[in-house]
Amino acid sequence: MLSDIQLLLDKTAAGTARVSAAESLGTHLGTLPYTCDDAWRAVCTVVIDADDDVTVRLAALRALAMQRAAAPNQLVRGFRGDPHRALRKEAFALLRSIGAPLVLAHRLDEELAKTTGPDPVLALANLALTFGYDARVVAAYRAALLHSQDTIRVLAIRGLAMLGELTDVMEAVRDPAVVVRSAAAEMLGIYGTLENAELRALGLALQDTDSAVEKTAKTALRRLGVSPMAAPPAKKGRKRKPEDESL
Repeated sequence: MLSDIQLLLDKTAAGTARVSAAESLGTHLGTLPYTCDDAWRAVCTVVIDADDDVTVRLAALRALAMQRAAAPNQLVRGFRGDPHRALRKEAFALLRSIGAPLVLAHRLDEELAKTTGPDPVLALANLALTFGYDARVVAAYRAALLHSQDTIRVLAIRGLAMLGELTDVMEAVRDPAVVVRSAAAEMLGIYGTLENAELRALGLALQDTDSAVEKTAKTALRRLGVSPMAAPPAKKGRKRKPEDESL
């Protein structure tokens, strides 16, 4: 196993060899009940390295998903150095395929109950990070979208974005609260997959009456590698001639 770790971390090695090393480490990680070791740290290191080869990073992403109890916390990250959003798309698919870890089922029930209590903030902030994709988690976030408090709706938007429920995020660019619309635009920049509908939603945010939302949308588009349309140049007035001064 040590040789596989060293090979995976060696950027000078052939990509195919590194992919094979990641697959081998994934097999090992699938045998772990929850605790994580050097193999786990190695695959996580490769996944978050924006300068590493995307193909190798994808292999490492699939490897860490074999450790189902710990995987959600990594799969919901925002990935840099992923211009075609291959990592993001794969992470969404993996989250759905592994579901919520069975070893954490009792904790999930407890946290879901808290989302409807008087103080749901902490539970909503941690649901996606800890439990990943589960129909009940998605339902809890969607219920939170109807909350009267802006901060609760922002947490719902973030959680849904992490899990790949981007339709809800796109719709939130029309929320009555500036902070929620801004959060929706930000999340589309981090978790977007370059779908036309996502870009249209950001285009709508660019036209927002609040400058903070507009600025966030511009940042999101740049993060996606998409340049917002430039505003047409202002019309220049006719230069005044000396004889005009007497008018």
